[in-house]
Amino acid sequence: MKKLFPAFMLCLLLFSCRKDKYPATSISIVGTWTVTSSTMSYYDKNDKLIGSEDTGEDKVTFNSNGSVTGPSVDDDETTTYAVNSSNGKKYLKITTDDRHGNVNSITYEIIILTDHNLEFKSDNLYDGVPDTYNDVFYTKVIIDLKASR
Repeated sequence: MKKLFPAFMLCLLLFSCRKDKYPATSISIVGTWTVTSSTMSYYDKNDKLIGSEDTGEDKVTFNSNGSVTGPSVDDDETTTYAVNSSNGKKYLKITTDDRHGNVNSITYEIIILTDHNLEFKSDNLYDGVPDTYNDVFYTKVIIDLKASR
């Protein structure tokens, strides 16, 4: 019995250190989120902010089967999502297929994901393709979203 006690203590020490380093549970994006803040920011070719606008509140549901539903998702579209990690960061990729050959994807970096809060920010949506915002050309658009459940 005396010989087993040091081995037991060593195992207890090793396994309790791992629990702190690698949590047993992870927080899931699955569920319904209410968007509390959504801002689109427009930049010119010199990376200067031209303007921004609040895109309003909405609800979105990330389903466990990888689909996305909500009031802003059209009935004639299929919207899916995937969460992945790269270089220590988490990303959310949302893909919309309008069933007419037009497939669009937006990749967001997940800044915050807790049981009750989600914040994510897009990559540049236009990547140098000029468009207009209030009759001014822009080449970069960033979306910043905050949501809660």
